Amino acid sequence: MIERAAANILDHFLRVPAGRTVAVVYPPEKAAVAEALARGLAGRGCPPLPLLVPDEVAGLPESVLAAFGNLDLGLIVLLSHRLFARQGLAALFVMRDGQPSLDVECSPLFVDTVIAADSFLRVYSSDPAEDQAHLTRLRDSLPAEGLVRVTAPGGTDLVFRARQWQACAHTEVLTAPVEGTAEGRIVADLSLFYGLVTAPVELPLGAGRLTEMTCATPDDRLFRMYEEEMQRRCAEDSANAVLAEVGVGGNGGAIPSGILMEDEAVRGTGHFCFGDNSRYGGANASDWHGG
Repeated sequence: MIERAAANILDHFLRVPAGRTVAVVYPPEKAAVAEALARGLAGRGCPPLPLLVPDEVAGLPESVLAAFGNLDLGLIVLLSHRLFARQGLAALFVMRDGQPSLDVECSPLFVDTVIAADSFLRVYSSDPAEDQAHLTRLRDSLPAEGLVRVTAPGGTDLVFRARQWQACAHTEVLTAPVEGTAEGRIVADLSLFYGLVTAPVELPLGAGRLTEMTCATPDDRLFRMYEEEMQRRCAEDSANAVLAEVGVGGNGGAIPSGILMEDEAVRGTGHFCFGDNSRYGGANASDWHGG
């Protein structure tokens, strides 16, 4: 699986010119992935430059900062939550074409999502061409900029006016609902921020906004964590109560794991995010976006 994921990245997401040296920045938890990428680069005539960011360092090593500024290098960055937050990579991201992007000039450039190593391998070992074909068919089957109703066996029943649907790489199709149009309820019965659901959570919406959060087991640990997080976010900024994204997963390798970025990509599932939608062409700007 590791070799297949590395080959998919190099052949479908990077397209490295022969002879180009490519720096591979990685945390310890993704060392095996970095080694597979290095082997793949060498086999394609591209000298690899592995750059480990150790757990014990507080910031980015000088070797990594130098690689970010070296226009003669290609760049692969494998992320972890620690590397993204504690070691300062988050500050180097900017919005480009509605998507977060690392603010460096190296080319070619590949930056993975902040996702655990096992989830990373499942998502990237899936056939990218088949995933993209599936997502394109799905996007083309959805009504562009029209009224949409989403229902699911767990109780979700939501109506909203969609903006244009977007196919995102090999993971999902999504839209930013027009502000103020979403009415109904979402029932989260698979995954929340912190893991797989142990008791379904009901989220009623009115005029495009979250109105309350309920659970048949109100002392459920996951529900309480989710409720506290959402209450805090909505108190910080009323824009964070706005339904910002409706997405449908389309990755053939992703499985329900409790890792949010993988769960969103599981083919045949739907997911919902609140807060900022400006990255997807909406008009609700916020510093936070969460599902």
